Amino acid sequence: MRRRVVDFIHRISYATLFAMVGWYSCVMPPERAWQAAVQKVLCYALTYPPAVVSQLTYPLSGMDLFFTRGSTWCDFCSPQDFFWYHLRFAVPVYVALFYVPTFLRFAARRDKRLFKRIMIGLLIYVVTTTIFFAVTSGSDRRGDIRIAALWFVILSGASAFGWSRLDEKLKAFGVAGVILIGAWPFSYLMTFIAPKVDGIHIGYYIANLFVLTVGVTFVLGMTWLAEYVLRRLRERSVAKA
Repeated sequence: MRRRVVDFIHRISYATLFAMVGWYSCVMPPERAWQAAVQKVLCYALTYPPAVVSQLTYPLSGMDLFFTRGSTWCDFCSPQDFFWYHLRFAVPVYVALFYVPTFLRFAARRDKRLFKRIMIGLLIYVVTTTIFFAVTSGSDRRGDIRIAALWFVILSGASAFGWSRLDEKLKAFGVAGVILIGAWPFSYLMTFIAPKVDGIHIGYYIANLFVLTVGVTFVLGMTWLAEYVLRRLRERSVAKA
């Protein structure tokens, strides 16, 4: 217990440091040319994770240089408010990110098969999302981030049920429940992104329900297929040896 508390304090300290360095690099004018290059890299690199997360938590956000389209995210704020609003949002984001490797190590030690499924599923999600938005997206990168993040949440919930040790019927009900619930915020999100969608209607909900069903089935099915192929290849290599 003591070790967990110490680790949590360390993560808060590092998160605060990252947030402060990102804020300083963005707002403080550099004195030399090499400082300008370093500050630019630090500014964009350290403010990107909070900016992405803020697309799902609007109006609560931190410093956003990527999706505000030229407008400021903190109009009429004093320098003190500017600094406080950024830290208040960025520190929890970084703390959560710092716990991701811990969760992956825990999953790898407890259930190697589950860890392998998580890695395969993440790879499929990243590849398919990148290809889809590279082919279909326009200039609305903020909308792309929101859709990709919501897809990640829905796929994570469906995978949690699909890869659990529950009874097969409970797994099916759990995955179906995630899709049914997920179609509602997905439809609500589209009212902010698609200009022709002026409200949530039953037709839009059914269409999004179909899209989510196909997407969840594809990711879970491709994960199972990749796991099956890897297992067969391993069995063949062992048989040849």
